[in-house]
Amino acid sequence: MKIAACAICKNEEKNIPQWLLHTAGCDYRVVVDTGSTDNSVQLLKEAGVSVIEKLFEPFRFDMARNAVLDFVPKDTDWLVWPDFDEYYNKNWRNELERTTAAYPWVTRLTHNTFQLIDGMMREGAESGTVMESKIHKHGVYRWEKPVHEHLVWTGKDNEAVKHVSGIARYHLHKPSKERDLHYFEIAKRGLDENPRDEYLTWFVLKEYYYTLKNLKESKKYAERYLALTHANTDFRAIARAIVVKAEEGKQETADVIESGTHPTFPGSDYTFGTREKHITGSPIEGVMRSGFPSVAVRNMIFDLFKNNEDKAGIELAQVYLTHEPSAIPVVNELAGALYRTKRFQEAFSITEQLARQFPEDPGTAFNLAKCYHALKRPDDASKLLKYLCGKDPKNRDYALDYALYLSGEGKFDESETILRDIAQDGRTRFNLGWYEMRKGNFMEGFALRDHGRREHLWGSEHVTSMPKDKRYAGESLAGKTLLLFNEGGLGDEMIFARFARTVKDRGAKYIIMGCSPDLVSVFRRSLEGIVNEVLPLADAKKRSYDF
Repeated sequence: MKIAACAICKNEEKNIPQWLLHTAGCDYRVVVDTGSTDNSVQLLKEAGVSVIEKLFEPFRFDMARNAVLDFVPKDTDWLVWPDFDEYYNKNWRNELERTTAAYPWVTRLTHNTFQLIDGMMREGAESGTVMESKIHKHGVYRWEKPVHEHLVWTGKDNEAVKHVSGIARYHLHKPSKERDLHYFEIAKRGLDENPRDEYLTWFVLKEYYYTLKNLKESKKYAERYLALTHANTDFRAIARAIVVKAEEGKQETADVIESGTHPTFPGSDYTFGTREKHITGSPIEGVMRSGFPSVAVRNMIFDLFKNNEDKAGIELAQVYLTHEPSAIPVVNELAGALYRTKRFQEAFSITEQLARQFPEDPGTAFNLAKCYHALKRPDDASKLLKYLCGKDPKNRDYALDYALYLSGEGKFDESETILRDIAQDGRTRFNLGWYEMRKGNFMEGFALRDHGRREHLWGSEHVTSMPKDKRYAGESLAGKTLLLFNEGGLGDEMIFARFARTVKDRGAKYIIMGCSPDLVSVFRRSLEGIVNEVLPLADAKKRSYDF
């Protein structure tokens, strides 16, 4: 694997020695210098770094970073983007190589972040921001946004993101008013170009309120932000609070959020709603009360859920809510974790209360419908989704779930009609495959179900990660070794295992079957004399084979 360290530079002479030290383990180092007047360029070139000197008028961070991408050697596999005031932990490269070997379909990694605050490194100060993940595969991303830029997927298939707890980024940045104003001017220019950009609107609003203390302009951009956004979020709550303060003619202490905080706008994830997407709390949520370390504990809860440690997160959230019972973001995260751990009745009880408290919030209604379905109440689930689809007929997530719930009621024709009416993507085609098979159109059905592999559905990760040139396409199997992978859940694996007989009859000399560890002993007994080896999927893929 070849890895390139990438950065943009302007007058970083003091930070360059440390940056060179921490990036020494990379195969390439590529820097675009945007007009340094100190010795930055000379120091970098003397160290063997590829330096491209390029000016941008007006300056945009995304344009500068994309210029770096244009000069990265073509044989680079992965890129890391430590700024000159950042570095990764010593073992980061080993963790990257280990993760990509185990999960070869992954295209981007997220990691823990520590920031220097009051002379101490503290975790999570930037967690969840658009700059959180700057480690990615080469050739499938570009940068977007003039300031606080973030990566945008440009690959053909879907991107796959994985969190790696063994990688940490340390940020030595010291805030300055001059830097904040520079970023503010870039954001203002970007907003002039794209007046409907939600993120830039929030960024400009935040700077007017917290940095410039301009209540009049803050109110104008708060109203603009509220007009652009719809879901109940912390940031809309803050914007509403600013409008109220402006109308009252006063500006209170800016303790709502830290000045460095800004929202993310994640795409639809087709899962139980998270705090960013749906219910969130009041603008004063997170302030210390009665000596209870609210912010620290809350961040710990969110990190546990983020790292799929739901059991520990649930226990800590329940303790937290005895101190902060009105912390709606934690309540919503708790409900989601209970749902993921199949404690559906508990998730339902919490979500039902949230729905009563926030009757107009579509995210809560969406989550409640998921709980109804999990509790085998598809009729109640479909009623809610019918209502949501009526309010937002272009929302594909609503349509997909509505079709699912109708099928649970046995309304297959109505369910199929909804799927065929919405724009086609991998998930829709995957679901339509079931309807084709139900009609007996098995070839068409399986062709559609194959889209699930690209969406990482149906337990297909092992299949999609294997070399395409070795996928069996009807060639002669005489004297060949064949590797069979079973897809889906345990039931699917048992259904499809019988095709081992088919390839045996076609002349395969040696057959290796990869399956769930729970089924290894079952298949060894039932397919004795047909299959030569039965192994867990992870072990089977390491064997030598022809197809």
